[in-house]
Amino acid sequence: MKAKKKKRAPSLAKLRETLWSLTSRYVRLSHSRDGWCRCVTCGITKPWQELHAGHFVPQARGNAVRYDLRNIAPQCFRCNISLGGNPSAYAVYMLDTYGEAVVRELEQRAHGTVKFNRADYERMIADITEKLNGLTAHTTETIA
Repeated sequence: MKAKKKKRAPSLAKLRETLWSLTSRYVRLSHSRDGWCRCVTCGITKPWQELHAGHFVPQARGNAVRYDLRNIAPQCFRCNISLGGNPSAYAVYMLDTYGEAVVRELEQRAHGTVKFNRADYERMIADITEKLNGLTAHTTETIA
């Protein structure tokens, strides 16, 4: 009888990919109503699956605020990609929604360096999965 092969733990890259996928889904679903979602920067309304989860403080600035839900909101392809995040309109949304103190906090935290380890990713995945499951329990959407 052959021994079972031990299942490999997912790589950090796979954990990062899973975390972002769940986070993006949560952000778009949490902003949607009846399956429709509004771009926070231009106002266009589309099915939530057609929008992106765009960052106020760009992902390129590091991990410190990459998964902070206050830093992520639904954006259309045009605003998020073609207009590079549409930063001036995004700033207006952020100030109206969270206020100057949060905007300053996110920008300040973005200057710091954060390196996530396996346990960090696993904890964040569990947290966002719980939030997503709580959200989808009230809708017909599923996380699968």
